[in-house]
Amino acid sequence: PQRLLVLFRWDELELLVCGQPRVDLELLKRMTVYSDCCESDRHIQFFWQALESFSEEQRSGYIKFVWGRARLPLDKESWEQPHKVAIFHPPRPAFGKPQPSIDSLLPYAHTCYFTIDIPKYTSAEVMRKRLLYAIENCPE
Repeated sequence: PQRLLVLFRWDELELLVCGQPRVDLELLKRMTVYSDCCESDRHIQFFWQALESFSEEQRSGYIKFVWGRARLPLDKESWEQPHKVAIFHPPRPAFGKPQPSIDSLLPYAHTCYFTIDIPKYTSAEVMRKRLLYAIENCPE
């Protein structure tokens, strides 16, 4: 009800409705599950290094890319579903076509499931570049 809105300052209400304006990577890590991979895999370490190197705006862009929202929930109890990281398995190429290089592929997001499929990139630099490209160029 509208009369209850006076109980909150504007910034308190924004926080309750929209979540934290800053992407808490430690919370995101705690709320992440892995499919066909694990946190100690080299390409997963590249993934977290890339996110740690991002600006707040780029991190927010990542959340929007993978979830359709720009902010994370306030705390662990507010999460409806975990963040899922999976290996990207490229489709088989058409007959007579060569298999593309893993480093040329882009990550794939499933926004309804808060999931990202990540190719097994060969370096942290490739991971960072491909993630940023996907974040900055994905259709809204």
